[in-house]
Amino acid sequence: MAAAMPGVKLGLDEYKSLKSKFATLLVNAEDMAALACGWFNEEEFAGRMRMYEAAVLARIRQAGVAAQQCAAEVVAAAEVAAAEGATAGGGGGGGNNVNDAHAFPSTPVQMDCSLVPFRGGVWLMCSLCYGHVDEQGALHTSKVYCVRFSQADPTGADTIETPPYGRASTGALRAARAAIAAFAADLPGAGLHVAVLRLGQGLLPLLHDSRMTMALRGAAAATAAGGCQVHPSSAYRRVLAAAAAADAANEAAARQRRQEQLQGQRQQLQVADQEPAAAGTAGPSAAGRGQQASAATPAGHGGGGGGGGRMLMAAPSPRPMRAEPVDADDCLLGYLIGNSRSAPGGGALGLGYGGSAAAAAAAGAAGAAAGAAAGAAAGVAAAASGRTGGISPMQC
Repeated sequence: MAAAMPGVKLGLDEYKSLKSKFATLLVNAEDMAALACGWFNEEEFAGRMRMYEAAVLARIRQAGVAAQQCAAEVVAAAEVAAAEGATAGGGGGGGNNVNDAHAFPSTPVQMDCSLVPFRGGVWLMCSLCYGHVDEQGALHTSKVYCVRFSQADPTGADTIETPPYGRASTGALRAARAAIAAFAADLPGAGLHVAVLRLGQGLLPLLHDSRMTMALRGAAAATAAGGCQVHPSSAYRRVLAAAAAADAANEAAARQRRQEQLQGQRQQLQVADQEPAAAGTAGPSAAGRGQQASAATPAGHGGGGGGGGRMLMAAPSPRPMRAEPVDADDCLLGYLIGNSRSAPGGGALGLGYGGSAAAAAAAGAAGAAAGAAAGAAAGVAAAASGRTGGISPMQC
């Protein structure tokens, strides 16, 4: 983001230019432009952002309840049609009040986070995706950018956009981890909970961070709602897939080398066992004497020579390939459908990034049919299939 350095104020023309750029994505473009121009200090900006955030969360909650009701009606109609064998579903609970917040104590949202350069430093931008129902009654997702915006590092603006994933300092990652956990913990007060977390530029080292896992698990437990899935941003989909393919190719080459080494050892042992037999014809061979001595030796004592007592380690079995990251709409809509009939608190914290659009839909159907247990199994499976794709986890 273009902005003035701390302690420098820009003029009206720069403000108008920045405002027009920010307005393409941000509802609060005026406040962002004023902060970028140095017209606000960080305390004033934080106060205005709190008011803006409260209004946004209230609108998301209202729209989310309608989306949850719509998802519940879709699932109910499908269950009735499956039970009765009808070709055309009925009303499916059309008499329910779509704005009944008591029926849905918490609304799932997707949090998209990334680190961006701003005013010479690195700032954390947190956006929210939520479900809503359009005029035709169809279920969709929309995104509100920059619901929360805070500084993670006063320096590092020149390196945060380093390809391919962005490079952030350890201090910036620590601050971002704390800010993400704080935002997730604040959402239940507005009737929301984080169902999906997507990590973008500079934040991929947090994908498998244990402290992030614990913070999200604590926030999910506090909401008494479903679990949280963690994925990389879709912007890195191809890059991560290529990195994972390279990792798999390196592992396959390493396995091949180990198998070749084991095969060479086997051949050497076979040659060593055959040499005593070829050396003379009188008397038992060294290998035979070794086998006899081994047979006569009690268990737990060293046996005689020969190759009969030697063991070789088997080559390790290959690990499964990691699937591609899930699209945002598929992931959040699958969560809405899959948890629309589940009891609160029934999900699991499935960390890692795996699956596909079809897998997300299948997980949603399984959650609708089997409830919380199926959701937990899907989360564990997603965690088991996650791989780093060449990204070093955060160590701090």
